[in-house]
Amino acid sequence: TTGANGFVMLMVGRALTGIGIGISFVCVPIYITEISPAKHRGFFGTMFDISINLGIVCGYIVGYTVAVSVSGDSRDWRLMVGSGLVIPTLSLIGSKWLPESPRWLMGVSKNREEAKAVLDKLGDPDSESTLVAIEDEETRYREGPRSDPTTTAPAVRRAFLFVALLGICGQVNGSEAILYYADAFLKKAGLGSLRKEMLGEIAIGFSKLLGEVIMAFFVDGLLGRRICLLISALGCSLLLFTLALTYLLSGPGILVIGWLCMFMFFFSTGYGPYLWVLSSELLPTEHRTHGMVLAVFMNRLTSGI
Repeated sequence: TTGANGFVMLMVGRALTGIGIGISFVCVPIYITEISPAKHRGFFGTMFDISINLGIVCGYIVGYTVAVSVSGDSRDWRLMVGSGLVIPTLSLIGSKWLPESPRWLMGVSKNREEAKAVLDKLGDPDSESTLVAIEDEETRYREGPRSDPTTTAPAVRRAFLFVALLGICGQVNGSEAILYYADAFLKKAGLGSLRKEMLGEIAIGFSKLLGEVIMAFFVDGLLGRRICLLISALGCSLLLFTLALTYLLSGPGILVIGWLCMFMFFFSTGYGPYLWVLSSELLPTEHRTHGMVLAVFMNRLTSGI
């Protein structure tokens, strides 16, 4: 994308980027679920979306820096897009030391010794019991009747329906539209300059990040997944109504920024991170990948629509 010399090459670059992101959206939450201790799974699962939002904030900051330093240069967009090479390159280098998940080692490669070594490295205090539990689950899966998502038990079908709806709800509340069109929202609010609009975007992105960082410490203990989702749904609903009312009454721009920041904060207390956490937790092992693919597909499809 950064070196594109025409529209076609630019679109090919964006398409390849999208494919890579789609793969990571499915694989990373499942991997985190499989290597995380059960009592801390919500915290580590939330880290995935926190990383995404940290990248969003960094993107806004890079965009602001480029805009105020090399504005008007025809290469400014290449600098912004090219900066995105840093993290994927570091991830590619770091993947050399990334272990396979113990569940994959037990279920696919049948390497019990390596699975135990990974659990010990991850700090599991009772790795032997964990291995026995994985073995029992894999045995039940191999010896039990195989089923697909359309013919399986009603409880599992309900879980599939839930993760599909969760993927849709993560988009129809308008969160991603706000990120995509933040500059249009802020311009309509009358901020008056590109610099102010971009600073407003940074504030919105930071609010989205802050909500997830705070709630990551409550999801496994005091509140749990359900309460966090309810808080998120209620807060998002009230703030969308308040934001619409502010536009209707031609309220001041600073108030619009405040409502947008609060909306993104409440979105990140539930809807944002728990799509990934719940989609990988609610379904049994044999359907976990199907459930994650369904959740991501519905989420991205709704985003496109």
